[in-house]
Amino acid sequence: MKSRTFQRLAEVTVGLFVIALVLGEVALVAPPTAPKLVFQASLVSVGPRDVELNFTATATFVAHLRQLWLVQHQAEAPGAVYFFYDAAYPVYQGVAGDWFSLAVRLQNVLRASVPGASLQLVDAPGLASFMVDPAHRQGILVLASGVLPDTVFDRTHDLLLPWIQQGGSAIWVGAPIGEWVGHRGTPGSAGAAEYLGPSGSNRLVPTFAFGGTGFLYTNGSSPGFFLGGQYPYGRPGDDLAVGSLVASNGTVVGGVSAGYTNLAELAVGNGSLFYVGVPLAVPNLLGNLLVELMVTGVAFGTVPIVATAEWTLRPGSTLAEFRSEVIPPPTANAPSRVCVYTFQSDYLATFGDLTCLPWR
Repeated sequence: MKSRTFQRLAEVTVGLFVIALVLGEVALVAPPTAPKLVFQASLVSVGPRDVELNFTATATFVAHLRQLWLVQHQAEAPGAVYFFYDAAYPVYQGVAGDWFSLAVRLQNVLRASVPGASLQLVDAPGLASFMVDPAHRQGILVLASGVLPDTVFDRTHDLLLPWIQQGGSAIWVGAPIGEWVGHRGTPGSAGAAEYLGPSGSNRLVPTFAFGGTGFLYTNGSSPGFFLGGQYPYGRPGDDLAVGSLVASNGTVVGGVSAGYTNLAELAVGNGSLFYVGVPLAVPNLLGNLLVELMVTGVAFGTVPIVATAEWTLRPGSTLAEFRSEVIPPPTANAPSRVCVYTFQSDYLATFGDLTCLPWR
């Protein structure tokens, strides 16, 4: 049988960040050098059901990689994608420029990845109308500011939870969902953010436990050490407790450390909430990750995962792996493909490589 080989070479260079808590404020310091992660993969069909993957990876920093083997029974677009953006509302630990840049990046990557795909911006008043319209329960809604607008959520009302329960799919980026609510300002000056805390987040995910920093990295720079920061490439945030996630029939997607994960899906009624615990500060790289999670079907569990693996890359070392998997027979006559999705599961989640092979 003639083998089919598909190769991709991905190289990601990202800016370094050191985050430290100083007098209750978050200080951001940019170290002088940037980390680099290089990945090369080759996926080959070697038998009726056997697939082999050869790959190498090198990094100039401590990088944590997670790998998922997927079977897509038909190449489907992620459906309509809606993105909440309203410059009159505040952003959690970020700036409105990064918020809007993420929308632009998502639009561009979606168009390049999925023919005919597009992204539609929805402002705060429009989001309220969006959530009460049954026609909008088939698409994906991206909420990336870390702050829910008061048009859909505040101390006395909530449109988001019913929308998800009735079949909506939401991707949430940032602080624990429901913890912050934003009040309208002007387009030139964003309004104030009100802290609701656990009482707000528990209204949306009552059985869930948000934790502190689950990933404890030690490769800090000298400025980072002086300011109390340990990990110079990302912004520490609140992760999800794996025990509570499993008890709630949730799915761990990202890396796991100290009992917490930074990427996970929660089943909420007939819909899904996908939590992305990475910062908004790198919109281009975050945009790549979100599109890959949607296109592969990982974000909302629409494709079966055949196998998983995790590695930690040390600076200057090379990871060389050969893996062989037996792929289960297709369950439908629709065109299918085998994909291997390898991504960085750190807070920045800056790197992702999707390698696919047409299947029988």
